Amino acid sequence: MINIPSVRALRVLEACARLESFTAAADELSVSQSAVSQQIKLLEQTVGFRLFERSGRRVALSDAGRRLLQAVRHGFGHIQQAIEEEKSRDAGTDLVIAVQPGFSVRWLLPRLNRFRQAHPQVRLTVKSVIDTTDFDRSFAHVGIVYSVRPGEAFLFTEHLYPVAAPRFARQHGLLASPDEAELGRRIATLPLLGETTDEGQNTVDTWRVWSMANGVQLEWSDIQRYSQSNISLELAQLGQGIAMGRSSLVMDAITEGKLVPLMPPRTVSPCGYALVVNPQARANDSLPAFRRWLAETAMEIGHFEARLADFRPTD
Repeated sequence: MINIPSVRALRVLEACARLESFTAAADELSVSQSAVSQQIKLLEQTVGFRLFERSGRRVALSDAGRRLLQAVRHGFGHIQQAIEEEKSRDAGTDLVIAVQPGFSVRWLLPRLNRFRQAHPQVRLTVKSVIDTTDFDRSFAHVGIVYSVRPGEAFLFTEHLYPVAAPRFARQHGLLASPDEAELGRRIATLPLLGETTDEGQNTVDTWRVWSMANGVQLEWSDIQRYSQSNISLELAQLGQGIAMGRSSLVMDAITEGKLVPLMPPRTVSPCGYALVVNPQARANDSLPAFRRWLAETAMEIGHFEARLADFRPTD
């Protein structure tokens, strides 16, 4: 059995360390100074090492005491966070959303102020996590899931197409040739940036999907793989290669001239985003409004793809 000190003893430790005085800690905790001294003595016996170095009326943590205090404060912080987040589940105007980092940074967050302006009464919290359905960890009301089979209808359909920084594309002659077969062969000879895939997450290799749909032969082992699509896209923006774009993740970068599409958006992505509700969360009054806003805002992606064929990079 693990011998964990009592919460009372750990509270005494935190107060003594912060105030550097047993007497001041006793006043704050509304107990006697002897009670504080006794708690520290028992705590030292429990953990098996000295916690304080005493000098007159002042006390200072030992090295071991400082390390324990750091763990105690970390633990108290987690407890406080769990309490606050559990309270937020019951508040009809509080909405906690779990989102993967790439979609969060590249699409959702730049548009989220519109929702806040339209619904100022909603206290919205966005948590950037890898597993958006691990509600026991995120305490979210809903998760925006990216998967082949999310269990819910996709929020939108998007297409796959290679993208690169405009300067990189010009340097390698990727914008001059109207022959897509030749362009595909050129792309295959250049550094390709991709993501790792995980069958457990129901994701696919987007480079493989695109190449098979467009008849482009690639050396799979030569593709540089990263844990998140956001990383490969950032590297592409820095001119380090060609990434496989999905409209939700690249539309802003293309509009801002940071990336340029190398081929039209014809290959439908087999994966998509869906809104999955935490089955343990209580009914939330703010969720229907967010769901409607998300569906309406996602229509921008289809409008963007319709314009993409006419897009040209700017110098």
